Amino acid sequence: KGFNKNAYESFLRWQGDEKNLKLFILGNTSFQILDIEKFVQETPNHPKFFLDDGAMIRLKDVTVYPEPVLLEINGVKIFLMDGGFLLNYLKNSKIDLGKGIIQLIKKRNLNPWAGVAENNVYFLDIVPDIIAIGGTGIPLNVNYKGITIVSTGSFLKEPIYWQINLK
Repeated sequence: KGFNKNAYESFLRWQGDEKNLKLFILGNTSFQILDIEKFVQETPNHPKFFLDDGAMIRLKDVTVYPEPVLLEINGVKIFLMDGGFLLNYLKNSKIDLGKGIIQLIKKRNLNPWAGVAENNVYFLDIVPDIIAIGGTGIPLNVNYKGITIVSTGSFLKEPIYWQINLK
């Protein structure tokens, strides 16, 4: 429902020409597992990394991470998360995603409802170089004190994807 086929085909053409590309899929791609399987088949030249939402575990030829996850690639620390749960926080606070995520970064806690505890996986004990957010459907590209913050759009709503050079 609502899948933007033209944007998806444009993405496939773009990624086909790219070299040394790693694809991080953070959410809001499709509600149908068959669409996700088709995506994996149509992007064979690049490694794919998914955040686990339960359905991704059965996919072949992909790496699945628990959500959220802190990765390091070429010395760059990347925090990947599904930020869909932030939408109510933003609405209640009457702020946009950019201001909201910066407020949370200042507190070093990307979950506005969780306290600073050992089991809070959204607490930033290590400040990442990049925070990549999926699941909001709100495209964002901002920089705060050397942290690059990106939020993907959605093939269901606004199809925005980002390319970040990790060299």
